[in-house]
Formats: sequence, C-alpha cells, structure tokens
Amino acid sequence: MQSRQRLVALVVACALFMQTLDSTIIGTALPAIGASFAVDPVRLHMAMTSYLIALAVFMPMSGWVADRYGTRNVFRVAILIFVGASIGCGAASSLAELVAMRIVQGFGGALMVPVARLALLRAVPKSELVQAMTWVTVPALVGPVVGPPLGGFLVTYAAWPWIFWINVPFGILGICLATAYFEDIRGEQRVPFDGLGFVYSGLAIGGILFGFELMPLRDLVGHAGHALAAAGLIAVLFVGGFVRSLQFTALNSIAFADLDERQMSRATGFTSMAQQLSLSIGVSIAALSLSLSAALRGEAAPQPTDYAVAFIVVTVLVLLSAVSFLKLESDAGAAVSRHATTVGGAARTPSDPRT
Repeated sequence: MQSRQRLVALVVACALFMQTLDSTIIGTALPAIGASFAVDPVRLHMAMTSYLIALAVFMPMSGWVADRYGTRNVFRVAILIFVGASIGCGAASSLAELVAMRIVQGFGGALMVPVARLALLRAVPKSELVQAMTWVTVPALVGPVVGPPLGGFLVTYAAWPWIFWINVPFGILGICLATAYFEDIRGEQRVPFDGLGFVYSGLAIGGILFGFELMPLRDLVGHAGHALAAAGLIAVLFVGGFVRSLQFTALNSIAFADLDERQMSRATGFTSMAQQLSLSIGVSIAALSLSLSAALRGEAAPQPTDYAVAFIVVTVLVLLSAVSFLKLESDAGAAVSRHATTVGGAARTPSDPRT
C-alpha cells in the first residue's frame, strides 16, 4: 500500500477514534456531570443514547451528501460540526443542553465516519483493502478501551467538560490531514435525495431505539454496577479485543468487496447506519434483560446474577448473527482476498475492477 493511501487510512482512523472514544468516555463521567447538573446520574443515560440515535438516524444520508458536495468538503464540515458540538457539550449547563449538543455531535459523526470510509474505498484498490482496513481497525478499537479510564482520569484530575474538549486537537489534525491528502471526489450521477425515505427511516430508527431505551427505565440504585468494575473488564478484554479486530477488518472489507463505484457511496452510509443501529439495539436489549431479570426475581436493583443474564442474552444474539454468514457464497470477497478461488472447477485469481 502506498504512503498516500496509508495517510488516507490514518485520517479515517482518526475519525473512527473520535467517534468510538466519544461513545464510551462519557460513561465514567456521568456521576460528575449529574452532580454538576443536580440530576440523578441514572437520568443521564439520554446523554449517551441521544448521540447513538443521532448517528443511526443521519448516517443513511452521508453517501448522497458526499456525492453531491465532495468527500473532502463534507468530511471537513462534519469534523467542524463534531468539534463545535463537543465544545458545546463541555459548556452545557443543563441536561437538556447536553442532550441537544450530543444530537448535533451525532449528526457530525454520522457524516464524518461514513464519508471518511468512502474516501478510503475510493483511494485504495480492492486488492489492498484488507491491509488498509488494518490501519483503520487498530485506532478505532483503541477508542472503547481508552475511553472509560481516560474519562475517569479527566474527571478526577481536571473537570468533566474535558471529556468533550479532548476532541478538539484530534479534529484539527483530521481537518489538516484531509485537506492535504483527501481527493474531493463527487458522484458521477446526480441522484435525487430520497427525502421521504429518509424521514421514514429516521422515524423508524429513532422510534425503535427510543422505545428500547424507555423500556428498562427503573430506579436503579445501589452498588450493583460495581460488579462490572470488579470483574476480572484484562485477559477477557485482550481476547475480546483481538477477536473484534479480526471481525471488524473482515466485515468492513467483505461488505464492499463486490460493489462497483456507483454503489459505494450508498453502501457506506447504509453499512455505518446498520452498525450503529445494531450497537444501540444491543445496548438497549442488554439493559432490558438486566431490568427484567431483576424484576422476575423480585429484586429492587440488579444483582451480579442479573448482569450474567444480560451478558448471556447478548452472547446469544451475537451467535445468531453468525448464521447469516453461512449463506455467503464460497467466493464472496474474492476481490480483496488476494487468493485464487475455484469457480466451476477452474482456478481463478481475483481481479480488482479498479486496476
């Protein structure tokens, strides 16, 4: 892979790092934010889910916007929106202001990551896509690992607004690198924006996620949450991170392996939306399982057993998702595998339609 392509991949990684970091860093800061707003930290879950919901709602439009206004322009504007909203989050003086800024932040992230991924797909030949995704995967997976301890450090030794203001230097770096190395690629065909479809999908996605979010609401008090912190979150995390890195690289490569140029922009937005939707639904189902398990046992607050039930439910969902991969054809992703495949008994070396 050429040095310019590596730099484009690093720009994408920078965007993914900001998005994944921002999804997790707020968790350990909720008690400090609640104390600042004089609000029960349990109510602050909307500050987390509003961001995820905004990501899922607005991601489907990212491909059309990039085709219309150019990947470089849209990416830089998206970072400006994301960073500006991050500053607004840190300056918020109430829960309503924080949630509003998180929605704006989610809108910026919804444009930022899919457009960055689209720029990478158009800059890198399919035969080099897996290698490029490796450069993207590692920084993206660092975000969820670094987020909670970094949030705790900033809250302890600085102040909670810094969990949002830390995005500013990463955003500036992303804008500079995108200006230098991104090509301002636009779609060859001007396809009309499906406004009605966007409204319908937004209402459906927002309604589903918001509904899931409201279902498990209870007065969860006590120290049950410490069960997670006391779990032994290092060996398991190492193995889990290793497996997720393989999964992330494989899924993001095969998702675009057999698509042509005309399908790329819409596919990036749709894929990113599906990922965020599944992430949000997974969190909501886990919370619902936790609440229902405690309720069925007649407990006022979740106990360690209830957390085990929630993890088992999520594990079953992940295992069920693997069934869909059994339907893939044997030569799926051949364009990015660099290996010869057999079609009709004859050996075939995958060729990249872009080269």
